[in-house]
Amino acid sequence: MGGEGSSSGTEDSGTTGRRRAEPTGQIVFDTNSFGSLYIATVGDDGPPTNLTNDDSNNHSAHWAPDGERIAFQSDRTGFTTVWLMDADGSNLVQLTDDPDGESSPTFSPTGEVIAVRRNSQLHIIDVGDLSDILVATGSAIRMGGWSPDGLRLTWSTRNGMGDINTVGVDGSDPILLTNDRFDDHSAAWSPGGAQLAFISDRDGEDAIYVMNADGSDVTALTEGPNEDDSFAWSPDGTQIAFLRSEVDGSLEQLMLMNADGSDLHAVMPSPDIMLGFSWSPDGEYIAYSALVGVRVSVIITSTDGEDVSLLVPAFDTNQGNPIWRPTP
Repeated sequence: MGGEGSSSGTEDSGTTGRRRAEPTGQIVFDTNSFGSLYIATVGDDGPPTNLTNDDSNNHSAHWAPDGERIAFQSDRTGFTTVWLMDADGSNLVQLTDDPDGESSPTFSPTGEVIAVRRNSQLHIIDVGDLSDILVATGSAIRMGGWSPDGLRLTWSTRNGMGDINTVGVDGSDPILLTNDRFDDHSAAWSPGGAQLAFISDRDGEDAIYVMNADGSDVTALTEGPNEDDSFAWSPDGTQIAFLRSEVDGSLEQLMLMNADGSDLHAVMPSPDIMLGFSWSPDGEYIAYSALVGVRVSVIITSTDGEDVSLLVPAFDTNQGNPIWRPTP
């Protein structure tokens, strides 16, 4: 793998013979599962920067689409609330203050609002004036994802028979997309907005399905006997990465497939543990957390598994949930 600043890149192992650019940018991750939030520059072997630097639990980071701010969860007030900070850790702003706690902060594609989960409620917070709109209620709500235009949000319940819903950013026009006895959840729009991928146990084990944005034409992309979860569309919408585990949870590996379910394969051999992953903005690499020796580290791999490196080789603490900084 070329060093920092290399312009030559690496040869793509596919048939195109094109040159793959070296991974670049910055990645935010948390430590010891729930601890501090750090940011590291890809290709820089120096120590990462502690963005939160306190004794509270800070985690679940989510970048603003312009890459300038980070939303995250913290218990620094004694209960879990949502906070906002600049990419360098400055200008800390508390967005929520409910003692029942909020979680899963998710920026809209416009960067103007953030969706948060509050027990059995889904709220939209305006990051400018901090106004709060209740947009949905349900049994143990699970966050989904934003439509590419930022006008709608998906959500589901966690009651054993979850159904996928969408709702307008102002709480208007709620639409039920699935209505069955199965547990459907974690719906995410394709980058082009024409489809929604989601998790369902309708064939026994959790698998990845896709449907049109109006809920029609439900199609299975994966099938048992494994359990598939925690998926993410590639930036260009042509591929889906996801985590696959044995039914007993004993093994977990990073998988990749085309958006129609073809060319399904493991990107990396099965690690002992995996804590989150994210695509690079150019879609050439994936950052994920796995056990390396005695600790969990952030690993960067090309999508063909040929180029693999550690994000911060000399950092002596567990690293989880890496999130690549967007490049608008």
